Amino acid sequence: MQDNNIKEELNKKILDLKKASKIDKIKICSEIIDLSYKSHPEIILDYFDQLIELVENYIAFDPNLNKDIKYQLSSAFSILFIRIRNMSDLSAFEKYYPVFNRFEPFITDSVITAQIFQYFGYLFWLKGDLKSALKYLKESLTMIDKTESNAVPERYTNIGYIYEYKGDFKQAEHFYIQGLDYAKMTSSDQALKLAYEALGRLNLCTGKYDLAIDYFENALSLYDKEKLLINKVVILSNIAMCNYRKGNNNKALDILLTINTEWVKRLNPELYYSILANIGAVHAQRNNFQESKRFNISVLNYAEKNNILPLITSSLHSIGHCNWKLKKHKEAIKLLTSALDYAYKIDSSKKIILIKDTLGKIYLELDDYNAAINYFLAIDNESEQTSETDVALALKRNIAFCYEKLGDYEKAYFTLKKHNIINAKYKESLQVKDKEISEKQIIISGQKGHYLFSKGTSVISQELSKKIGHPIIGNSKEITELIEKAILASKNKNLNVLLLGESGTGKESIAKLIHYLSQRSRYPFIEVNSAVFTTGLSESSLFGHLKGAYTGATSDHTGYFESADKGSLFFDEIADMPLEIQSMLLRVLETKCVTPISSNSKRMIDFRLICASNKNLFQLSQENKFRFDLYQRINTLEITLSPLRERASDIPLLVDYYLNLFSQEMNIKLPKISKPALNKLCSYQYPGNIRELKNIIQRILLFTSNNEITKDDIFFPNLEAKSKNLEDVNLNLEENEIKKIKIAMSRSNNTITNAANLLGISSYALSRRIKKYNIKLVYSK
Repeated sequence: MQDNNIKEELNKKILDLKKASKIDKIKICSEIIDLSYKSHPEIILDYFDQLIELVENYIAFDPNLNKDIKYQLSSAFSILFIRIRNMSDLSAFEKYYPVFNRFEPFITDSVITAQIFQYFGYLFWLKGDLKSALKYLKESLTMIDKTESNAVPERYTNIGYIYEYKGDFKQAEHFYIQGLDYAKMTSSDQALKLAYEALGRLNLCTGKYDLAIDYFENALSLYDKEKLLINKVVILSNIAMCNYRKGNNNKALDILLTINTEWVKRLNPELYYSILANIGAVHAQRNNFQESKRFNISVLNYAEKNNILPLITSSLHSIGHCNWKLKKHKEAIKLLTSALDYAYKIDSSKKIILIKDTLGKIYLELDDYNAAINYFLAIDNESEQTSETDVALALKRNIAFCYEKLGDYEKAYFTLKKHNIINAKYKESLQVKDKEISEKQIIISGQKGHYLFSKGTSVISQELSKKIGHPIIGNSKEITELIEKAILASKNKNLNVLLLGESGTGKESIAKLIHYLSQRSRYPFIEVNSAVFTTGLSESSLFGHLKGAYTGATSDHTGYFESADKGSLFFDEIADMPLEIQSMLLRVLETKCVTPISSNSKRMIDFRLICASNKNLFQLSQENKFRFDLYQRINTLEITLSPLRERASDIPLLVDYYLNLFSQEMNIKLPKISKPALNKLCSYQYPGNIRELKNIIQRILLFTSNNEITKDDIFFPNLEAKSKNLEDVNLNLEENEIKKIKIAMSRSNNTITNAANLLGISSYALSRRIKKYNIKLVYSK
């Protein structure tokens, strides 16, 4: 009924215009423009042109417009640019923007000018001119802040959006918070809606999707549920994208498909095509790349026709991404390179980062690691401030991978270290409850009494872990400092290193790390157990021999020294090396040459020496049990490994890693671990360090048949043995051995190796005892 009344009034005004005087025609044109906006926006431009012609004719006779004409002109300009803004009509903007500049002196109402400048901000953004967009939005803010008017509730959030689009999230947040404060101060529902929407978008950009949804739903609750409004459509579209980012693709698509897109297309074409782009993104996430391309090509056609640079940039990126996933690498690179050119034109750091990241991934897939890392490094530092956190983290992982493939393990390590720092801060930020959101509890792992860890994070890269034989797990200060000392040691390939630490702390792993990080990594790493030498055989083992050198020498043999040439020689537990062998080693270190037994020629050698000991070598040298001159030679750089009890914060990660590892090896389901059980594991002192923890986890998995590890499942042999009352213990050694062997064999399903691990002896020793005691094994059918 109301629409019919507006149409009738509009028709009447059009008839009046034909009969009116020139002065009255200005007023009637202004009224027609106002009525047209509500019912027939397509005729606004025609009547605005008539209005301008009438005003220009008036100015020709009287350059001083009266108050009424100034108001009518101001109102007409305001409605004109609302229409242009809603239709994203850049060709109309280009036509009427110079007209506004000519008549701006006659628009004396600063509130109307401020509102028009807000529209300019949006339209210049569409053109990709972010500098001009910010200029007008800031001028608008200055104007409106000087008044007491609440007519421009978007005064802060529009500026914030330009910064958000540029990728400057800190500046965006600054203005969004100002918008929120303004909304509270003025009790403006519209400003509050805009602030909640803006903060929702910002959290969507930074990867805090649940928090973003909370903001969007708060904004949505402020709207009339019955009315169909463009702003509600924008919010629903953003909620859909939050679900898309969380991986809830079906829910995202359901939300997008419920939107009345034809209605949106009529009122706001730019929003309509943005929704199509979002639907395309969801299809891409569901691996429907052809369908995604179809939507994005439609978006690109519209964007190119209307020269909307941001939308052109996004659609080219999306189509290029689809071509990459469809293995059309050349087409993908061509489209993405074009998208990158547009991203530079609109000065969007965020888009530049996303496009370069995609190009880097394509070259990574093509095994062109130099090209890939060039793209990744170009956006590395900036991505931390201007990208979603998951994008920044993935970028760090890809850079580390490229460094691995290019053989620069040191840079790979420091990149992964930075990755872990960012990831820790990100996870911590997700735990913080935003003070503007209602009492929604953040769900954290452990809420149901269990710890849920991701796979143990190695502080070294995957490829380096493979070379060493296993990852190095931990995030404590001690483990970080240890790795960095190893990196320092690796830089000088001739530096002799002494590793000190208790048994089981991982000295061999650090020795290998130093070797594989160094320039000697392409050459052998020779490991020698110092305690196995006997004087008779040690010379041959160390120096090698020629065929016939002694009885049984049926062929030439290369000794440890020569085998390590150009690589690294690792003497484990060097404190147990006999003094005679120490003299031999000292002589080789001084002369850098060896002579195999029965040979007359010396052979020059070049190796780095790495030694390890669980004893105090300096004290042993003072007691004449270790050569002091050798001690001085081998500890050019001394590195001490902390016992596990001094880096207890790493225990949960190690527990997680070994539970995953042994569950896979034993082909059993990964059990959960209760908080009391984990606390018990963390509070133990571990005299055997990581080696002991590893055996304990293996024992737990062998003994526990439930899906949950409880406190009662954890047994510490050393601790339990000390606490037992010896008077209650059966002291018959043979009976105890037989009983324990039977239990171990039963729990390990008669697997000698597993049972031996449980008993803490070698499989050979266990087999010998089974034979000695004539233990009969019962096998299940």
